[in-house]
Parts: sequence; C-alpha cells; structure tokens
Amino acid sequence: LLRGSPGAAAGRPITLEWREEAFNVPLTGVESADITLDLSNAPAEIGTADHGDLINGSIFTTTGLDAKLEINDGHARYELGERAGGFSLNPANWVGGSGSEPWVVALSPAVPIDLTIDAGNGITTAELSELLLTGLDIDGGNGAVSATLPDGNYDVTLVGGNAPITLALPEAGAHEVHVDGGNAPITLMLPAGVAARVVYDGRQNGIRVDDERFDRISVDEDEVVYQTDGYDHAADRVLFVIDGGN
Repeated sequence: LLRGSPGAAAGRPITLEWREEAFNVPLTGVESADITLDLSNAPAEIGTADHGDLINGSIFTTTGLDAKLEINDGHARYELGERAGGFSLNPANWVGGSGSEPWVVALSPAVPIDLTIDAGNGITTAELSELLLTGLDIDGGNGAVSATLPDGNYDVTLVGGNAPITLALPEAGAHEVHVDGGNAPITLMLPAGVAARVVYDGRQNGIRVDDERFDRISVDEDEVVYQTDGYDHAADRVLFVIDGGN
C-alpha cells in the first residue's frame, strides 16, 4: 500500500503505474554548471550528451520527476530526482514496468561541470571520460557504483555506502581523492605511469596497494603513507586521503 494515500487509508490495494518521464536543459546561455543527481531504486546509466543540451535523459517513476533549475550569469544549477511517495515491493501492484528500467542521464562535454552523484538502491554506471569535470562527489548507496573519470585537474570525494564502489582514474591531470569508507569495498584503479601518494588513517580494517608500484614511506599510530616513485615532481599525479570504513 502507498502510505498516506486514500486507498491505503481505506485498506484498498494501490496500483503503482510506472511511466517514463523525459527531461532536458538546453545548453544555450550556459557556460558552467553544478549538477546533482539524486538517484532512486532503479539502475542508472550516466554518460555523454551528443547534441546541444546541458543534460538530457529519462527516468522511470511512479511518483514523477523532481527537477530544479537556476541559471545566473551563465552558471546553471540543476538538481534531478524523483518526487517523494510510496513504494510497493509487491509486483502485482505494478503497472507499466517492473521498477528495474534504468534511469538514463547524458551530460554535456562542452562546459565545465561540478557533478554530485547521490547513489540509490540500483546499480549505477557512470562513463564520464568525455566530460569537463571541475569536481566530483559520489555518495554511495545500496547499489554498486562504477565510474570512469576524465582527464583534467579536479578533486573527488567518495563516501562509501553498503555496496562496492569502483573508480577508474584518468591518465592525465592532478587530483585529490578523499575517501570516507563505508560498509563495502572501494576499488581505486590508477593507470600505469600516473604517480600517486596514499595517506591512510592507519586503522587495521583493510587497505591493499600494488606492492610493485608503491613503497610504504612512513607509518605511525595515526596514519600510514604509501608513495610511487617520482610523485613529488610529477605533473600527472593523485593524492589519495583515505579514512577506513567497515
């Protein structure tokens, strides 16, 4: 039953009608953007737009699209999500879909974007390698998240959830990657030839580095530091700052 609905109050079964809702924001007049994706229970596929939109795509929903847009002096702020409402775990109550149809989101490669992904309960795949990122925040949920990142100089924040996160770093650029571990593994893949330093909070709950590339250069009761050769003078490098989770 949908709580708060007339049918639920009367004890009558509620039918949830899945429908596809499309969205798009034209690129006209937009020079940069902050975009927040508040994902839901469905899988999500995030990629690159191939025409003149800042963002476009579609979601499957029973409650409706929730989108907010502000544009000031060429800078856009856009939040995409789903309206709050009830949810039934009984497939007999579903019409027009199963709830497993993916959300599809495409982002413009033409303007700088500061991107926030608030993961939900479905599997999220983010192919971001063609974008101009100025920052990336990923907040893990109950579904696995995998992301491939573009070249460039920007910082990344990962907050672990209850499902694995896999992040493929780019070959070019300087980055700081801040990781707050959760209840599931986080895998950070570093391309060959990219220098890196890992600062770990020292708790004995599991960190593994590539022994052929990294040397442990310091250890005390508060933190452990690993580093590759040439890090201090490398143009393409990553600083990982990691707080362990469970």
